[in-house]
Amino acid sequence: MERGTNRQLIMRGVILDAKTLGSDIDLQPITKLPGSWTVYEKTETKKVAERISNAEIILTNKVVLNASDIRLAKKLKFISVLATGTDHIELKEASRKNIIVSNVRGWCTSSVTQHTLALLLSLTNKVGQYSVDISEGAWQKSDTFAYLKHPIEEISGKKFGVIGYGELGKSVSRIIEVLGAEILISERKNKPARPGRTSFEETLASSDFLSLHCPLTKENFHMIDKNVLTKMQNHALLINTARGGLINSADLVEALSTGQIGGAGLDVLETEPPGNSEPLLTKDIPNLIISPHIAWSALESRQRLIQQTRENIQNFINGTPVRLVEG
Repeated sequence: MERGTNRQLIMRGVILDAKTLGSDIDLQPITKLPGSWTVYEKTETKKVAERISNAEIILTNKVVLNASDIRLAKKLKFISVLATGTDHIELKEASRKNIIVSNVRGWCTSSVTQHTLALLLSLTNKVGQYSVDISEGAWQKSDTFAYLKHPIEEISGKKFGVIGYGELGKSVSRIIEVLGAEILISERKNKPARPGRTSFEETLASSDFLSLHCPLTKENFHMIDKNVLTKMQNHALLINTARGGLINSADLVEALSTGQIGGAGLDVLETEPPGNSEPLLTKDIPNLIISPHIAWSALESRQRLIQQTRENIQNFINGTPVRLVEG
């Protein structure tokens, strides 16, 4: 189909991994659109080619669509990604076959911002550690009204480094700035600092808190490694709600265990769900908080995802595709 042409035919659509959106989400805004829809809870790699063989529209959150799969899907016209990131789609092959690709944007900004703050506050206020102590009876045995085992620190007056200053980075920065911190917007690694930016090296050296909000690319894979961690302040806290592959897990374990940095709050790991060999899960690290990739998942955010996906499909059918991702 050429862009700009109206397609009023009955479309065959397939959703490959509906379970990733949660059981409390209604898919009818999508499945009631014109067409014949097949919904799969999950799709294993070996079943992708079969399930998309007759599809004209594919919806996928995390299921990989490689070049071979896309070539074999002879009727495929449109892919709408149920997320913002598209690194699991072979965009060049899609472009070569004139397949339109759209994604969703800005749908989970509030949710991720809130979760980033939750991780940071959990670390600065030692919420988890105090909760464990109370469950073990420590406060009950205290001889003063306040049990002050774990030092709490204020965000106000500190420096908050942001790596990745897109919509999420900007949203988090606005909230942190309200709490009284100075925002350092990091320049890309090995690049001279532009006006309004702080060099990558200076951001590492100066930040009391460092938060990652950049996409995962070949260039920044394991960007946070032993060399980078040794340049951070010993009390610095690292937050990652972006992509697990930005951090070398083994190096982070060493940095946390030796006191090279003060702590870390992570919502993402390199392999998800993680296996038993994940370094960050192999030992008890008290200054580490890990949540299971849920920063994006507020109900309101997922509802916006469904609405944007519906708009993507409707606009494609009408010949006016939106939120295009170029190969």
